[in-house]
Amino acid sequence: MRRAAVLWAGLSAGAVLVLGALLVALFRDWTADRPEEDEERRAAMHHSQHGGGRYYLPVGAETEDDGDVVLRYEIEGVGDSSVEDFVATYDIEGPPRKTGPDEVTYADEFDGVRRTFVVRRQGAGAPVLITVTARP
Repeated sequence: MRRAAVLWAGLSAGAVLVLGALLVALFRDWTADRPEEDEERRAAMHHSQHGGGRYYLPVGAETEDDGDVVLRYEIEGVGDSSVEDFVATYDIEGPPRKTGPDEVTYADEFDGVRRTFVVRRQGAGAPVLITVTARP
């Protein structure tokens, strides 16, 4: 009888430890940064660097060999999502310059980071592509 009680106590303690480890792993997974968040921070495009509470998720993010950060966004223009909202959300202060028939470029500096935004309109019904190149 005593041996059975010790065995059950050991099994119960083991099960509690395994369950606890699983819960810790799940919590860390839920609270982990997205892979592109480092690039967003270095490009001064992370939502925590702008006070509005709104943000857009990049569809691509990379750091080039020269250290420049390139983020790519697609704006569908649905609801209150628009290029104008994107510009306001990320505190883009540089004036727009027309650089092509369907292209506008903005350039500014935010928190010591030089940012260039290229906005390409692809036609009716297609998302607007925004490429951000930032030099930290």
